Amino acid sequence: MAIISRSVEIMADADRVYDLISKVEEFSLYSDLIDSIKETTPKTYHWKARLGAIPVEWDAVVIEERRPRRFAWRSIKGFENSGSYTLTPSGSGTTVCFEMEFHLPVSILEQAISLLSDRYMNKLSEDILGEIKKRIEVE
Repeated sequence: MAIISRSVEIMADADRVYDLISKVEEFSLYSDLIDSIKETTPKTYHWKARLGAIPVEWDAVVIEERRPRRFAWRSIKGFENSGSYTLTPSGSGTTVCFEMEFHLPVSILEQAISLLSDRYMNKLSEDILGEIKKRIEVE
C-alpha cells in the first residue's frame, strides 16, 4: 500500500475547519480530479475520480467522527483506500494532518498507472487541503 501524508496550517479554529472536512460531497468542488461524490446511505459515499485519463470509483464509509479532532474513512468497494484528517489546535489556528493509504490491484493496466498514482493522489490531497484553507481564510 502507498501512503500519502500532508499537513497544513489553517488560520481558523478546529470547529470551523472540521465543518468543511465533514462535508464530503463538497470535495468534488475542491479538485478537478474528482468527478462526483454522492451520499448513498448515511455516512457512505460513492466517489468517481480520475487518475489521469483512467476513471476510478469506490464506495467509502465514514468510520470515525470525533468533532473537532478527527474524521476518518475506509473504502468498502472499488478503489481500496482509507484515511483520516486529524485536527490539532495551534498558536494561531489549526494544524490539519491528512493521511491516506491506497492500493491498486496488480494488473497490466494498473501497473501502468501505478507509476502515476502517487502524483495524482498527492495532487488530490493538496487540492482538498488548499481549498479548505482558502475557503476559511478568505472569509
